[in-house]
Amino acid sequence: MSLFNTFNFESSGNTEHDVQLNDSTEIIESIHYLSGAALRKIKIYTPNLEYSIYANDIFKQKPLSFVRGNRHAQIKILSAETSAVLQRGHQLIPLTQRLPSSIQIRLTPEEYQIPNISFFIIDQSDFIYKSNYTKQSALLSKCKQRTNKLIIFFNLCWIQATQDPHSKIIRI
Repeated sequence: MSLFNTFNFESSGNTEHDVQLNDSTEIIESIHYLSGAALRKIKIYTPNLEYSIYANDIFKQKPLSFVRGNRHAQIKILSAETSAVLQRGHQLIPLTQRLPSSIQIRLTPEEYQIPNISFFIIDQSDFIYKSNYTKQSALLSKCKQRTNKLIIFFNLCWIQATQDPHSKIIRI
C-alpha cells in the first residue's frame, strides 16, 4: 500500500490555473519548458524512467544546462525499475554517471511505489502529474497545496530509496 493518496488529487487544491496536457507532444514540451525554468531543483517520480519522455537529446540538454549553469542545482529521480531502459540506451544514465553530485537516480522503495503515476516538479512551484503514466495525458499545475503533497511524498521516498546500481560511477 502506498503512502500517497491519489484519490481526487487532480481536483483538490487550487485548480483555477491548471492546464490539461492532451498528448505526448504537449507533455514533452511542457517538461522541456519547466526544465529550463527551474532555479534549483527538479524532482522526477517515474515507474520506469519513461523512455519516450526522458531519453531524447533535447531533454538531455535541459538538465545538463541546468546543472552546469547553477552549482546549487539538483536533479533527483526516483524510479521503481531502470534495467529495461538501460538496455535501450537511456540518456539519463550516462548523465548521472558524469554528474553524480548534481543528478541522482534512486530506486523507489516498494512501499512507496505507485505503478500508474508519474510526476515532474520544479523547485517548489510547478508540477506535471500523470495519473496513468502509460496514457498520453497529464496535468500541468502551479497549485502550492498539491505541489507540497508531491514534495512531501517524494522526500519520504528519497530518504528510504537506494542508489540505482546502473547509475553508479564506473571507474576503470
